[in-house]
Amino acid sequence: MDQADIPEHDCEESNDDEEQVICAMDYGKNYIGTSFFKDNRLYLMEDMLENPPFDILHQLKFYISPNVVLVPTRIDEMFQEKLESFGLDDSTRGYRIDNRPSNEFSYTQGYNKLVGLDLEEHTGPAIFLQCGDEHDVTRNRKDALLRLAGWINTESRLAVGCAGAVLSFIQRRRLTSQFNTDGTGLRIAAVEMFSMKDIFEDESHPNFHMQGRSKEGLSLFGIMNSTKTTQGCFMLKQWFTRPSLSLDILSKRYDSISCFLRPDNAHVSASLSTFLKKVKNIPKLLTALQRGKGGANRSGEWQGLLQFSFNALKIRSEVADLVDSGHLSIVNKIITAFDTLQFEDISTLIGDVVDFEESAQQKRVVVKRGIDGELDEMKRTYDGLESMLSEAVRNLAVTIPSTVASSLNVIYFPQMGYLIVMPSRDGKVVYQADDWELQFSTAMCSYFKSPEMRDLDDYLGDIYGMIVDREIEVIHQLQLRVLEYTAFLTLCSEICAELDCLTDAARRGKYSRPTMTEKNILRITKGRHPLQELCVATFVENDTAIDGGRGIDGGIDGGIDGGIDGGIDGGREIDGGIEETEDDIYGSILLLTGANNSGKSVYLKQVALIVYMAHIGRYPLTLHHLQSYVPASNAIIGVTDKIFTRIQTRESVSKQVSAFMIDLEQISIALRNATRRSLLIVDEFAKGTNGFDGAGLFCGLIDHFIWLQEDRPKVVACTHFHEVFEHGYLKEVYPLMFGYMEIMIDSDVDIASQVTYLYRYVTQ
Repeated sequence: MDQADIPEHDCEESNDDEEQVICAMDYGKNYIGTSFFKDNRLYLMEDMLENPPFDILHQLKFYISPNVVLVPTRIDEMFQEKLESFGLDDSTRGYRIDNRPSNEFSYTQGYNKLVGLDLEEHTGPAIFLQCGDEHDVTRNRKDALLRLAGWINTESRLAVGCAGAVLSFIQRRRLTSQFNTDGTGLRIAAVEMFSMKDIFEDESHPNFHMQGRSKEGLSLFGIMNSTKTTQGCFMLKQWFTRPSLSLDILSKRYDSISCFLRPDNAHVSASLSTFLKKVKNIPKLLTALQRGKGGANRSGEWQGLLQFSFNALKIRSEVADLVDSGHLSIVNKIITAFDTLQFEDISTLIGDVVDFEESAQQKRVVVKRGIDGELDEMKRTYDGLESMLSEAVRNLAVTIPSTVASSLNVIYFPQMGYLIVMPSRDGKVVYQADDWELQFSTAMCSYFKSPEMRDLDDYLGDIYGMIVDREIEVIHQLQLRVLEYTAFLTLCSEICAELDCLTDAARRGKYSRPTMTEKNILRITKGRHPLQELCVATFVENDTAIDGGRGIDGGIDGGIDGGIDGGIDGGREIDGGIEETEDDIYGSILLLTGANNSGKSVYLKQVALIVYMAHIGRYPLTLHHLQSYVPASNAIIGVTDKIFTRIQTRESVSKQVSAFMIDLEQISIALRNATRRSLLIVDEFAKGTNGFDGAGLFCGLIDHFIWLQEDRPKVVACTHFHEVFEHGYLKEVYPLMFGYMEIMIDSDVDIASQVTYLYRYVTQ
C-alpha cells in the first residue's frame, strides 16, 4: 500500500454525522473496487486484482476505518463473510454493513453522478452535490467530462460504480437531514484517486489493432516475471502485492529455488518448463464447463483438461527425479496432491467420450461411437442417408418426364428436412409437378416438398439435429462427471502456479540467496538498483548497514539459514553464519548528502527495493546481471513490516493543496504508523518551503527519530539543506550516521568538465 496516497483517520470516533466515513466496495471477476467519503472528500481506488484471503480488503479496512460499508446485494458470499469478520476485529473500530440494490453500483449511474458534481467558481475549487431540482441542466457536459477525466481514472468501472453508491447514500442522508447542510447542497471538497504501490507498469500494446490490451513495461514485476502459465503470472502478482513477513514461508521458497538452481537438477528444471508451457488456465476452463460451454478444438476446454492431466502426471514424475528435494514443500505438495488415479479417471472420461479428430472437422464437440447405443443407431442411419436419397431420386424419376429426370436431385437440409431440387432457367423452373410445393428458390435451383419428401421427414426426421441434440446430452453428462473433480483440479492448478513461480527463476541463471532474520538489522553488500542497472552501461554497487531499534539484539534467535558466502569478519555470529565484532554496531538513521545527479535518489530506492524483494522470496530475472535473489552480492535482511517513502510528490489538479502540504501528509502517515521494524526512505523532505524553515523541519524529523530510542525505525534520508551542517543543527552521535555520494573535481579543466560523478556511497 502506498501509505502516502491514503488519508489517515483519527483515532477517536466522531459523533458528528458529517465526519463519518462512508465506504462502498464491490467485488467481481477477481477485482475489487472501492470508493469512500471522508472529511468532505470523495476518494476512489483503481480496480485491483484481489482473491482470497482478501489481504487488500484487510488493508483497506485498516486505512479507511469506515463507519458504514456499502456493498451490492449480488456481492460474492465469501467476500461478504470476510468483510463481516474484519468488522469484528478489535484492531480498528467496527463498521456497519449495508447491502444496497445492485443497480446503485452501476457504472453508468456512478459515472453520471460524478459528472453531475458542480465546481464552485467563486470561492475556490470546491464541489457541491446537488439534489433534485437544484441540478443545473444547462451546464456544459463536455467541460464536466474533461474535468472528471482529470480527477479520476474512469476506466476503473467498479470504483466508479462504488462512487455512485456513496453519492446515492449521501443524497439519501441529506434528504433525511442526517447530514448537516446549509440548504444548498453537501460540500465535497475534492474527488481524488488513491492507489496501491506502483510495482507494475502497463504500456499500451504497440499493435494498433490490439490497443485494448496492454503489456508490462519496465517495472520490477516485468524484469522478474518469466512465468509460463496464466496461473503462475497471477500468483506472482499476488506475491508482489502481498510480501510475506513469515520466515517459514520465505525459507520454503528460497529452499525450492536453491534446489532448482543446482546444476544436477538443470535437466529437470528444463523439462518442468516444457510441461508448464502446456498447462492451460484450469480455473477458467472449469468456469466455462460450469456455464455449459466446452470446445474440443486445440484451444478448447476438453483438450485443455486432457493436456493438463497428461502434463501434471509428467510433472509428478519429473519432480521425483530432483536431487536433494525430499525436504521441499513444493515437491511434497506435488507428490501428495497429484493423484495418479484421479488424473487417469479424468483422462479416461474425456478420451473415451470426445472424438477430437471428428470434432476438428465438424467444428463442434463430437461423441465417439460405442458410448451411447441410441446415438450410434442415429449415426448409422445418417451414414446411410446418401444411398437412401439416391433410391428416392430413382423412384421420383419414373414419375416425371424423361427430359428433366436427369436434372432431378434430392437433398437433406438440417432443420428443413428432405427437398427435391430442380434447376432453373431464365428465372423459371424447368419442371414442377402438381403435388410439389415450392419452398424457396435461388438463382440456379428451386427446392420443393412433395408427399414422398414428407414421408421421409416422418420416417427419418431431422436426423442431424437429433444427433446433435443427443450428443449435447451426452456431453452434458460428461461435464457433470468431470466437474466432480473441480476441487482436485483447482488444487493441482494452484500447485502448478506455485511451481511455475519457483522454477522460472532456475531457467535464467545463478543468483545468490539473501539471509532473512528476526533481528532488526539491514546489511547489504554491493547492492544495485534492479531497474536502473538495466538502463546504464555500468552500474556502481554500494553497501548499506543499518540497525533498527534494538538492532542486532532484537528479535528471536535463528532465522533462515544459508545464502551468504563470506561477509563481515569478526566476533559475534548472526544469522547466515556471518560474524560481527562488538565495534560493528550501526546506527538506525543514515543521513546522505551529495551533489545533484550524484546518485542519492537511486541509492535510496535501491535500499527499499532490495528489502522489498527479499520479502517476496522470488528469483529476479534481469536482462544483463544474473547474480542474486536480491540485486546484491550479499544481504542480511531483518523482517520489515512496512516500507514508507517520501520520494515523489504526487501532485494533481484534483488535490487542492500545495506540494509542500502533500509532503507533510506523507511524512505524517509514516510517523503515525512506523514501528521499529519499519523502513523509512526520505528524499529531500521540506524542499517545498524556504531554506531555514525547511532545514528546521528536516532536523526536527531526524531529531524525533533519534529520541524514539529502542522504538526507532530504520531511516535512510538525504537532503540538500546545507544549513543543517553549516550551523551544526545535527551532530554525528549514535544512532545518526552521515554519508555522501562521492564526486571528483579536476580544477585544471574547463568548468563544464570539472565534476566527475563516481556514484559511490562513502561514510564519514
